[in-house]
Amino acid sequence: MTASRPVTEQERERVRELHAQGKTRNAIAKIMGRSPGTISTIARELGLAFDRSATAAASAAKAADNKARRVEIAHPATAWAAELVDADSSISTGTARLTAQYVPNVRPSRAWRAVPQLAPLGRSDFDGIEGVLDALDETYSSWMRDIRLAKARLIVPESYLENNGPGQGASFDDDRELFTPVNTLGRADSDNGITANQFAIRVAEHRDSAQDLIRTALRTAGYSPATFGDQDGGAPVTATEIAARERISERTRNKKARYWAAGLARITAALLDVDQAVFRSPGSGGELPTVEFPDRAQPDPEALARTAQSLYAPKPPRPRYGSAWSIPTGTTPR
Repeated sequence: MTASRPVTEQERERVRELHAQGKTRNAIAKIMGRSPGTISTIARELGLAFDRSATAAASAAKAADNKARRVEIAHPATAWAAELVDADSSISTGTARLTAQYVPNVRPSRAWRAVPQLAPLGRSDFDGIEGVLDALDETYSSWMRDIRLAKARLIVPESYLENNGPGQGASFDDDRELFTPVNTLGRADSDNGITANQFAIRVAEHRDSAQDLIRTALRTAGYSPATFGDQDGGAPVTATEIAARERISERTRNKKARYWAAGLARITAALLDVDQAVFRSPGSGGELPTVEFPDRAQPDPEALARTAQSLYAPKPPRPRYGSAWSIPTGTTPR
């Protein structure tokens, strides 16, 4: 935890000046970015005291205005919170920082880039790939239509149909096992039997189209298909190749980690200030903590094993010249 920063002489003089202007303790704390307790300590060391009577009168007047305003704007759904807010409809948290932070998902926002007020906001991962998702839905619908149309159908001669009576039409019993041939006038080579008709299902075409659309959607959103289990083929790959295939996802993760690190640092500092005001802890000391995310990609085990083997493998002894070692041929002892 970051230690509280020491009070400087410039801050002491600044407290003296603001006190002479009639500022309250909380107002001075807000101006200087210090906690009210720190301002009280500085004032006590300088021999300064805040006018409690004036503060009490101002507080009473402010409470009256606050009560009147709450009566005017109170709503049955939020009536329980009317007594918790002040005249500015806010709640004192003990910190000058915001106790809520916005963390964008991905920047920049294509739709709001030209709007200054909305430019800092993020965008969804699905922004820009709606057309690809529509095409994927259409591909799957076409695949399901092929399955419906591919149901087996029988084409039977009219003589095989059973008359259901006047006005009832005719039907064919597909569970019947025995049929008697009927002499009909027609060509000798005509086929009067039952013909099965079934359309082919275009499995490979639909599967390949769907996989290509899914990969396009993932890459456009900033992710590698390999991150979601799509290895683009069944051939075995090494860990180094897997890490290379997931490089797009790694860049997107690092970008989002930076967004979250900034937001978490600010909200953590605010919560530390609140903790200082409530529980008298050291607080943030006016500084932002450092937030770091570990690397998601782990080192290649094979590369680590080779490195460890090269470090710990026994090395051949260096030649020594002396009584215990022979002198190589062609060398001169030193």
